[in-house]
Amino acid sequence: MLENRKNVWSTACGLNDEFESHIPRKPSILFIGNRSSGKTSLIHRFIESRLELRETLALQYYTASKIKKYESFAELCDIWELGEGSVLTELLGLPIRADNLSNLMIVLSLDLSRPEEIIIVSDVLLKTIQKRMDGLLKNLSTEVLKELDDQTKTRLRKNRSSSSGIFTVPLIIVGTKFDLFQEMDSEERKLINRYLRCLTASLGACMIYTSSKRDVLMNKFSSLLFSLAFKVEMDKIEPRIDHRKPLWIPFDADTLEDVGDDSIDTLRKVIENRWPQIEIKKSARDNPADDDNFREHDIDLIYSQRGAELRKFHHGSRQQAERIYG
Repeated sequence: MLENRKNVWSTACGLNDEFESHIPRKPSILFIGNRSSGKTSLIHRFIESRLELRETLALQYYTASKIKKYESFAELCDIWELGEGSVLTELLGLPIRADNLSNLMIVLSLDLSRPEEIIIVSDVLLKTIQKRMDGLLKNLSTEVLKELDDQTKTRLRKNRSSSSGIFTVPLIIVGTKFDLFQEMDSEERKLINRYLRCLTASLGACMIYTSSKRDVLMNKFSSLLFSLAFKVEMDKIEPRIDHRKPLWIPFDADTLEDVGDDSIDTLRKVIENRWPQIEIKKSARDNPADDDNFREHDIDLIYSQRGAELRKFHHGSRQQAERIYG
């Protein structure tokens, strides 16, 4: 009887292992960028959420799914959003881990209407993330390292004599608020475009401009993210580099030579002289418990009760002290 039980258990474990082996590893997407650059809007469009948009205070988690036809399971995708621009980078340890590095994508959201933040925000965030990944790479197996290297070679098939400077995981640079960007001077737009094209090419990234005011651009971004996350073929769209239109540069479609003679360091200095970069500092936030946007009835009730108990305790302690010490 015991032997039969062992056989049944072994068979069940084998069937479970076989089932799990056919489930793709869950992709993970991390959204970073300027404060109020539209990261939450991009995520809600991607996951087709109709919930009211709320400001992200720290690190927000979402999930997206894709139902496979003729299968009994859905492919899931973890989505993380880092709030507060570049001041909460200490939270990056949660979405960037050794076990998800080979399935991780980074979406860098940059507000095109605020060029005074573009360089400093992208520098702090990307360097912090790359440093975090470099530390993880030291302890990864040879098999995982080869997988990451193969993924990079697949994304960047041409014009690459080496992988020096290339971002470890797929990086999507999203220029947001294109509607406001269009109102800027033509030469200023050209300068910002050239810098971002250089940044994209040097990191082996892709880049797309969007605007929450234009459904076509938002849908194009969602299609791009869906195809990368769930390995779905995307309709081919030719690269677009006309400064009068929203840029679209797929992986490996642009090179530093294509951008022009000026180096990324030269363009960087020009931008910094034209728009001195504003250091992003951690600001004192209002208590979310007092904000109507974050109301939770049960939690607020407990919070109110604990507050009343604390005030009663302080009042009693003060009265007792007055009686003892006069």
